[in-house]
Amino acid sequence: MPLRRIRQILQDVSANNGLTDEARILVDKVQNSRSKSSYKKQGAKHFLEPLKIELIKIYDPYFGAGELLQNEENIYAEDFILRKNQKKRLVDWKLCSTTFSDPLWPVPVTEYCCLSAIQFERYRMEEPTSILFERQVTNFEAGTQTGIKNLKAFAFEKKQPTPSWHYALVEPEELRGWRLNKDYFHSLTPKPYPESLVVFSIKNLKKAVDVTGSIEEGVKRNILF
Repeated sequence: MPLRRIRQILQDVSANNGLTDEARILVDKVQNSRSKSSYKKQGAKHFLEPLKIELIKIYDPYFGAGELLQNEENIYAEDFILRKNQKKRLVDWKLCSTTFSDPLWPVPVTEYCCLSAIQFERYRMEEPTSILFERQVTNFEAGTQTGIKNLKAFAFEKKQPTPSWHYALVEPEELRGWRLNKDYFHSLTPKPYPESLVVFSIKNLKKAVDVTGSIEEGVKRNILF
């Protein structure tokens, strides 16, 4: 999608004081596009990241105005500038809006999180980077790819769909201390484009903040993915 059109969609979200139908469709498309594809990378950088900042301006239970800013000085560096608790740092944002029921590993569908195995190693060892991890599993609409995935995951475990929302600031030192098959597990995405993943529970993150109680307000404000 042309950048001009993306900018217009972002402006429409601001004018609407919440997500528009077009914005929701594009979020679903970008989130579920092929991993590592140019479409997904460009969609995240030029749409999802500025959209997140715009939605925080409307409502967020954790971030106040100006506490999270897009890093516009260097688009190839970390995604956001985090200003919270009188500290300033650069962070990469990782959004997890779909969950999964993996029969191989003991991570419940209500806690499931994942990262690309390549990113996991880069963040903790090769290029130590702080991560702002957001697990926002709130979409159960059967007309969206994200909603379908979440409905299937809960159905597989024979559980009622349960929305949840967490933030966590994850430091490289924390990930370096994790033990394979105890704190995290290796898995693969389904075909036709299998990708190696690191799977873990949101409860395993030391600085996880549960904002699930704010989902109802998020729905009213129309800011949830």
